[in-house]
Amino acid sequence: MTPSPTNFTSDSTTSQRVTALLAQLHGVEPGARERAVLLLQSLEPAPVIGVLTGLLDSPNPDLRCDAAEALLRLDPEQTIDLVLPLLNDPISTVRWYTGGLLHDFGDSRAIPPLLNLLDDPDADVRHVAAYALGAIGHPSALPALCRAAQLDHATDQLGYRVSDAATEAIQNIQDRHRQQ
Repeated sequence: MTPSPTNFTSDSTTSQRVTALLAQLHGVEPGARERAVLLLQSLEPAPVIGVLTGLLDSPNPDLRCDAAEALLRLDPEQTIDLVLPLLNDPISTVRWYTGGLLHDFGDSRAIPPLLNLLDDPDADVRHVAAYALGAIGHPSALPALCRAAQLDHATDQLGYRVSDAATEAIQNIQDRHRQQ
């Protein structure tokens, strides 16, 4: 079925607006990122989510990362399942970035794929996975984090050890559950 010209124009306009707003996420002027997010949130959610979901398959890894961030900023409860597959992206930077997003927006649905990232070939990705698991704070992550704390002494690009991130995540989880 061919879309009507009205629908095509609307979809095309939404796509153009969303793409322009994603570019503004990287604006250098103060408040540019926040304004872009507010404008994205002011648009009709269903078409915006549709456009962003399509961008998760973009050949451009930066665009995949931006689309994932925008989806989670719009509605993490509804969109996290759309973003989780990026943890298997062939580009380590996309896996790393997505892990960082899950630190901020993750919930228990992110735990199994983040646990898999603790075995990623890239130390930066393993480091951010431990960091995200600590933020989510679920005790089911403790065995894998304990293993990483004991065995993974590789360092990320900034010189931080994966084992230290895992140890900190363990502490965060234990502290959270002591307080409950």
